[in-house]
Amino acid sequence: MKSFLLLVCGLFLLVGLHAQQINLKLGEEFAIKASSTETLVATNKLTNSEEYVFQFKVLGRTDNEYRLECRLLKVKVWEEDKRMRLNTDSIAHADLNHLFILSPLILMQGSITYIIDTRGRFLRLEGVDELVNQVSKKWHLKEDESESQRNNLSTFLKMYSKLFFELPDQKIAYQSVWKSDNGRINYTVTAIRGSLLDITATSDNPTTQEKYLLNDVNGLVEDANISFTKGAKAIQYGRNQTLIYGRADASNVDTAWLNMAMPLSRWSDAFTPKNVKVDSPKVVAYMNKYDVLYKDDPYYVNGILDLVSKFKRSGKLSPYKLLLAKTPNKLIDNDNVHLFNKVLWAKGVDVDSAYNVIQYLYKYPRFNDWIQWSFSQNVQNTDDVIANQLMEKLKIDKRPEMQQSIRPMYLWAIANREPKNSVLLLKTYKQLMGLNDAYIKKGNGGRYMLLTYKMLAGANKRSEANKLLDKTIQTLERFTADTLNQNIYTDKNMLAYAFYLKYQGVAKKDSIAALQYLAKAAQYSPKKDYEKTYLSSYDHIFLNSKESYIDDFMNKLFELKNDEAVLKVIADNITANPANIAGMQSIYQKHFPNDSFSSFFINKVVSSWNNAPAFELTDINGKKLALADYKNRWLVIDFWGTWCGPCRDEMPKVNAFNSQLNAGRYRDVNFLSIACYDTQSSVKKFVTNNNYSIPVAMSDNIVQRSYKIFGYPTKVLVAPNGKMISLPFGADWQSLTRKFNELYAVN
Repeated sequence: MKSFLLLVCGLFLLVGLHAQQINLKLGEEFAIKASSTETLVATNKLTNSEEYVFQFKVLGRTDNEYRLECRLLKVKVWEEDKRMRLNTDSIAHADLNHLFILSPLILMQGSITYIIDTRGRFLRLEGVDELVNQVSKKWHLKEDESESQRNNLSTFLKMYSKLFFELPDQKIAYQSVWKSDNGRINYTVTAIRGSLLDITATSDNPTTQEKYLLNDVNGLVEDANISFTKGAKAIQYGRNQTLIYGRADASNVDTAWLNMAMPLSRWSDAFTPKNVKVDSPKVVAYMNKYDVLYKDDPYYVNGILDLVSKFKRSGKLSPYKLLLAKTPNKLIDNDNVHLFNKVLWAKGVDVDSAYNVIQYLYKYPRFNDWIQWSFSQNVQNTDDVIANQLMEKLKIDKRPEMQQSIRPMYLWAIANREPKNSVLLLKTYKQLMGLNDAYIKKGNGGRYMLLTYKMLAGANKRSEANKLLDKTIQTLERFTADTLNQNIYTDKNMLAYAFYLKYQGVAKKDSIAALQYLAKAAQYSPKKDYEKTYLSSYDHIFLNSKESYIDDFMNKLFELKNDEAVLKVIADNITANPANIAGMQSIYQKHFPNDSFSSFFINKVVSSWNNAPAFELTDINGKKLALADYKNRWLVIDFWGTWCGPCRDEMPKVNAFNSQLNAGRYRDVNFLSIACYDTQSSVKKFVTNNNYSIPVAMSDNIVQRSYKIFGYPTKVLVAPNGKMISLPFGADWQSLTRKFNELYAVN
């Protein structure tokens, strides 16, 4: 629902013009049905579609302003996967845990007052805090979520506040031409149909097309269409609006269901006060109240399972396991976590129980996780009768997804039962050589091909072993070249080991080729923590492989006295994984005891970083700030936002760090936080209410893109020479700042 705010931008752009003033009567009611779409121009594929109905009533008028009651009556939101995220006519199918669901649901629980002047210019909002407080109490919303929603709703309604277009000073008629107040849009009246005016608009964006049908009597737009294209991916945005006089039909929301469901959502702490632990008596009381009504409701059943899974264990069987065992599989069809847990336990009961769960689990990625993590270890144990019977059952399942997931493992497992049977081993070799990319990718074929390679090498089938290893490498190289491959890092880790096996195979025969293979093994080894995937840890267990071959490569370079290559590897490793700087310093000082690591850090490591993009921003008090203000010192930049939960959680630590800077604990270090996708009032309120002393600049919506910020919070360290490095989320940025400042001190 990423375009929720964008859609209503269309809603707020689509209403009217009249000579001098809007003309609405006390008590008058009207509704606006607005819809928006997002389409990829290259493929003409619809990626998002939204529809809203807003109801308005004139509460009062003075000489200068209108007070309008605003209610949200209906919402329908589809996303790229064609999944209905929210349909208020069928609330039980809503994705209540989706990021942008909460805001419209809150708006539907009451009204806010929207105040404009008589030319349609936004003045202020009233009632937002009261509405959020009312809903928070009813649904037990978390305190930080309530605060966030006060900011989000106000930001949303203020940012997209042109519900009534700003009327021009002149009286408009046929062929009237005027500019918007900001001078960016030109309006022209192209035709008159009684009291209706046809208006077109043009702007600096050549792809923009705007058409309005204005009621000249009351100043409301009765029909409007806007389309424009923007962005590197060339997304076409379309907006349509229709005016409904009087009261529009509201959604028939199942209020009882919604009030049952919201306490189970991610937004509520009804059962987890202050996120400490689950209050099991409250959960039991809740179940006693709702079990009879909703025992067959998937949302309710899965929500209860989530809570019970956190109960304290008592006796041999946990309450969660007992409840999950008696829960029909069809009710957890949409929750792959519970299906995953159930198949783990069902496999220990009998084949049919496990297979029945798999009928629901197989369509999720977690099915492959189970196959490659748990089930593969069961199958490796040839004495596990149930596992091997289940494997045979899965093997004859005709569904392509099942075949692709199981076949590579099945081929290896059959050969592994009789490791000395050379006929069976060669048959397995031929079958693995015949697998296409779909089977290898889906079934983690690289693991089982390398396992079979080892079996072939151990049976002295060197020719077949080398051919299988070469096929594995060629396949994995294709996979790792595909930037859209979701398992790219797992495949890279596997490829690193495949090249290490090549290195071992030729080490005694061809030292030059061996070094090249070892360099490849180091190249594909993980450099950052997020490249060390969970599935790879299981591959390491099966293959007896290592997490990284960088140290092996460096040691070999040391043996060959290739200092230049070694120094480059060390520098690259520090840049890719700054948290490993202490280890790299130890290696450097061990092999280059007479050289300065600080000089190496400044001249070889920091100098290789990218230049920090310049910026000029304004802080929350109106002071101008620029990157140039911090030159010749280290600068810690914190990209964050009040809407970001992890950012708010970390802020006490950030504030303490800034206080230490002010107290002189860190010499030659500056700090600046940059609030992104936020408003000055929201940030200032957050900082003031929490007594934070951090300096905060407001983003210009360019700086975070210049610094390639993809997640929040993100820390960026800018060196005294203007070079920068981004630190991964979760990194000990304070310790790294101290360490970097010690190595690269200005004075």
